[in-house]
Amino acid sequence: MANKRLYDAIVVGAGLAGLSAAYQLSVAGRSTLVLEADKHIGGRILTKRIAGTTIEQGAQWISSSHLQFIELSMSLGLELEQHEYPGSHRFALQGVVNEFDGTLPKLSLADRFTIGRLAKNLDKATRRIDREKPWLSPQANELDQLRFSQYLKNNLFNKRHYNVIKTVLEGHFLNGIDQISALQGIMEWQEKDNEKWQILGGADQLPRKLAQEVDVLLGQKVKQVNKDGSFAKVECGDHSYRARHVIVALPPAQAAEISYDPPISTTKKSMWDSIKPGRIIKSTLVFPSPFWRSASWSGKAFIAGEGPFQLLIDAGTSRDVHGIISTYTIGTNCLTFEKLQDDEKKQFILELVQSILKCGPDELPLFSSMYDWKCPPNGYGAYHIFPPGILTGFEDHLVRPEGVIHWASAEYDPIYRGTMEGAVRSGLRAAGEILSL
Repeated sequence: MANKRLYDAIVVGAGLAGLSAAYQLSVAGRSTLVLEADKHIGGRILTKRIAGTTIEQGAQWISSSHLQFIELSMSLGLELEQHEYPGSHRFALQGVVNEFDGTLPKLSLADRFTIGRLAKNLDKATRRIDREKPWLSPQANELDQLRFSQYLKNNLFNKRHYNVIKTVLEGHFLNGIDQISALQGIMEWQEKDNEKWQILGGADQLPRKLAQEVDVLLGQKVKQVNKDGSFAKVECGDHSYRARHVIVALPPAQAAEISYDPPISTTKKSMWDSIKPGRIIKSTLVFPSPFWRSASWSGKAFIAGEGPFQLLIDAGTSRDVHGIISTYTIGTNCLTFEKLQDDEKKQFILELVQSILKCGPDELPLFSSMYDWKCPPNGYGAYHIFPPGILTGFEDHLVRPEGVIHWASAEYDPIYRGTMEGAVRSGLRAAGEILSL
């Protein structure tokens, strides 16, 4: 069934990028329709409310530098709260839990020189990176061809130092450092010390607020985007829609599933084929109270090795009656963990959480929740990995419009790639491209 209306723009995907783009176009008076394949909006924002407790199973954190996200949230009447609590971080290695201050753990006197030197080298390297166009930075090609893990090894003296640093950086980045380039790793290092914030009441409030201002059709999986004269025709099974412009606001793996006529450029296709989804298992435990806040601990712990998770964090806000702890199993560590039955996974997580929190007999969780952001063919992943060579080889082609088709996704923002800020920025950029024509 063909919809005879000609829209100024059709947005494919009701995640944060797509809704931000649609909202910007609607505010500017452009007729806009959002098509979403799922039965819910928000994309990788997945907020659940269980027994009166708000649990974030997907995207949750923003940084104090995420100005577009903050501005958009506040303009829609949402309230944000700083997450960080004062105190030291914890680091667990082979069953021993230590505490440290700062970004990287210095567990011995020998660590102070080596790890301190690495931090200084990374700080120096970040100042040489053009964040808007990293591929134009000095030594960009050399850094982009080198895996970040190898870059770290080149700056460290021994394997123990590397294992310590690897654990903490993967916890900060929520990404496997042996899968990204040194150029990407250095860019992400710039965000290491920024304060963390979250939306009070749940991250899903932002996409819900945006969706109230635009037209959204759910259950509309786009299969084809074809040129129709000077317009575009968007096919969704038995339904079709026409628009002057189309914004495909989907991560690369999903955007690649759509058929395009004329075909997209071979450069973009090669780039999509190279970018791989990354996996995270996010677990949340709800305790009767946040008893750990009475101690001088920040609420953040990093766990070395191939255990059930690599990062533990106090995920609660001032409005939560209960204490909320979230854990992250990152990248290849999921492969070992997935072999366990669900009950075994939960017990494995609980035992390690209890050892880190130093729980007493009356401080057991009320309930727990687990969500596995699987990779294809069972899902689209929690984030996307840009392997070595992509930033300098294809970055300037990443968001380039192709005819009347524009592109948006958290992966398409060069500065805040993979974050909610990146999603908002990419959506506003794509809308701006259309408004400037």
